[in-house]
Formats: sequence, C-alpha cells, structure tokens
Amino acid sequence: MQVNRLYWVGTRTTNHDETVRFFRDVLGLGVRHTERDFSVLAVPDGSTVEVFGPASLYNQHLESPAVGFLVDDLAQAASELQQAGVEIVLPVQQGENRAWLHFRAPDGFVYELVQDW
Repeated sequence: MQVNRLYWVGTRTTNHDETVRFFRDVLGLGVRHTERDFSVLAVPDGSTVEVFGPASLYNQHLESPAVGFLVDDLAQAASELQQAGVEIVLPVQQGENRAWLHFRAPDGFVYELVQDW
C-alpha cells in the first residue's frame, strides 16, 4: 500500500461550537458545511477537518481524533489490512466523489483510508 498524503482529520467533542470557532478563527480554516453538531472545515491543500458534536450520528465510534490517509486503490489497501490481521471498524463506505474505511491500528486508535476520484 502507498499512502499519498494526509486527507482528513475527524474529532468528536462535547465542545462542537467552540472547536469549530477555534479551527475557523485561530487556525484560519474555512467552513465548508455546518449543521447541528457537525461541521466540515477546509484546509487549503484540499484536505478536510470534520468536527462531530455529541448529537452527531456520524462516526460515533470515534473516541479520539482520527486521521485519514489518501491511497490510490482502496480495495487493494483494504485487502492488505485484512491480510495483516487489522481490525476494520467501519467497512468501505462510498460518497459522491470518494470512498473510505476506518481501521484500528496497534495503538488502539481509529484511522481512515480514503480514495477519491
């Protein structure tokens, strides 16, 4: 598997609004989308930061910040994870322009692999 770059960061917090304000006002990230307890912020290189508040139904399995790695072939990468005995926490999901999965690394934390098109 070849990781091309960092693609996504997600964090679940009880302080959704304050966290979004920090990323927007202090770090200078643009808000791409926001709704109750869920926001997507844009990083200039095209990667995103997603903030999940307590009422968000998205990524409820996250217990710490998670990082997503961009790969060229998600199916192949998933196969390599399975062959290595890695726990798949969230199987392949697909959106309009990307697909992703979440896995648990040996440190016990959840990470993401993503492929875009």
